[in-house]
Amino acid sequence: MSGYKVSIIIPTYNRKEALHRTLESIEAQSLERDEIQVIVADDGSSDGTEQLLEGWAQRLHLRYVRQEDEGFRAGQARNLGIRAAEAPLCLFVDCGILLGSRAVQAHLDAHEAAGKEVAVIGYIYGFEDESFEESVLQDLAASGVDEALARIRSGGFTDVREPLYRELGDDLSAWPAAWVIFWSGNVSVRTQTLFRVGLFDEFYRTWGGEDTDLGLALERDGVDFALSREAESLHYPHKEDESRQADPEERERDFERKRDYMHAKYDTEATALWHTCYYTELNQKLLERRGQRLVGQEGGGAR
Repeated sequence: MSGYKVSIIIPTYNRKEALHRTLESIEAQSLERDEIQVIVADDGSSDGTEQLLEGWAQRLHLRYVRQEDEGFRAGQARNLGIRAAEAPLCLFVDCGILLGSRAVQAHLDAHEAAGKEVAVIGYIYGFEDESFEESVLQDLAASGVDEALARIRSGGFTDVREPLYRELGDDLSAWPAAWVIFWSGNVSVRTQTLFRVGLFDEFYRTWGGEDTDLGLALERDGVDFALSREAESLHYPHKEDESRQADPEERERDFERKRDYMHAKYDTEATALWHTCYYTELNQKLLERRGQRLVGQEGGGAR
């Protein structure tokens, strides 16, 4: 039996340079290397990703799983990774996400502190704001991820979800629909829980949706969500993925198809209401319907 505490699953597709940076951030973790299994789940890359990983096999406990390129199948690739996981906890990290040196330990600590089964959501800088790009690149080159994160924090940058944390508070278990911010860039779930809820739904064949669907499955199974600000990371600045460059109207239709699918599958008050509002409004509208109000922590814990 392995001594791994966590299996880090990284889906990738033709982004070997970004993958290399993500692996460097894992190599720099405070947790002992023998306690971390790294699984790269390749969605059919043809850019030399497998050759890149040959060099990494001596530096990390790394396993490579691959499926043929049959179009966007990130959820299915992650499922390959889950099936290869040997640790009790799976941490999903998107290719191009760089983890702070204590991020993995923070995920473990958050699960232990919860005292119950939870899905932990880490903190990600830079999802939709890359105005810090130049300083980030300078700090990464000079001192590494932690120094870059320190500069980002001092510059007042936040996770794009921070306004919701400020308004509704950091206790995600009190939110009526925390699943709406369960994004797979930096999240962790018990391995046995993932198998119990059926893994990622492989219906999703374009960018986005499979992680939200998993969040709904976890909620239906009685799993709470927990925020860990200490599990911090940054989204490395890069050009937008081609998979997201479809016509804006087609992207909206695609989102609507996915939303319809989720509502038909889960059929909850929240999924029905989601047809009328954006993710940033969903929890507030649910609270209004129920005559409730959540008060965010003063200052929201903003970095």
